[in-house]
Amino acid sequence: MAYWQREVLHDRVRPSTLRTYEWLSRCYVVPLLGSQRLSKLQPPTIRTFLNRAKSTCQCCAQGKDAARASAGKPAQCCAKKPRQCCESYPSDGTIRHLHRMIRAALQDAVVDGLIPENPARNLRLAHRYRPRFTPLTGEEAKLLLKTARADRLYALYAVALSLGLRRGEALGLRWQDVDLVDGVIFVRQSLQRLGGRLVFGPVKSDESERVIGLPAPCLAALRQHRTMQEAERKTMGDDWQDFGLVFTTGIGTPVEPRNLNRHFVRLLERAGSDGSASMTSATRARRCSTSRASPSRRSKMCSGTARPRSRS
Repeated sequence: MAYWQREVLHDRVRPSTLRTYEWLSRCYVVPLLGSQRLSKLQPPTIRTFLNRAKSTCQCCAQGKDAARASAGKPAQCCAKKPRQCCESYPSDGTIRHLHRMIRAALQDAVVDGLIPENPARNLRLAHRYRPRFTPLTGEEAKLLLKTARADRLYALYAVALSLGLRRGEALGLRWQDVDLVDGVIFVRQSLQRLGGRLVFGPVKSDESERVIGLPAPCLAALRQHRTMQEAERKTMGDDWQDFGLVFTTGIGTPVEPRNLNRHFVRLLERAGSDGSASMTSATRARRCSTSRASPSRRSKMCSGTARPRSRS
């Protein structure tokens, strides 16, 4: 698995996907399947592995509570005496990603001539995956924007909700990608946190790189936002850090994606929502309606089950 990720996947997938696969291997594949020889893998072996992974508490398996206790913090569950398992089981989404990773790795093993066929290719699991998708209704979106009207990031929410931008796409948007004269934006890069630092990279897939016309309210919001940002730049003087981004902190630096999540949830709560929607799910419905993908793929995108198409 390490060889596959290092030599095969390195230039094929996004850094965030590679990080996810490394984490899945470290936490699940190596502990539960690492002793199995590649040539001995059969569908029942993989099915048993996935079922074991789903029923393994990751707090216990990784010694998280024991690490807290070793650091002088009070034990909360697994390290208590008597032991109290917190039942921190992986989600269906994690198992789905794990299944896909195993299937992809074994398919490359077939291509390399290491095994005659892929034992995970036709594997069907007993449980059904139902990714959670909580879109905002039209009224909820209007109420959210009304609540955010005086917020310095109002333009971000107006653009993201109206155009269906992903969180990383909105945070990675540069002024050079915005045409305020012709009223269009070019979605070309994304901002993510990887390996403990913020990283700019390509958007999720080929079809995610797109040109979108700006509705009049979004165009007005962006113009007002630029005026506000110029005022902030003058106020900060030499302390302003210019990244060329449309949406920044008060000193010009990129907005931390997790901070935007928290900010979004607070706005939802102020707007009277239960705060269960995420930025991704809130903008997905609009993204689906404007997608150039086939009807069947748009359906999968809206349900959250579509896999991004890798770049050639």
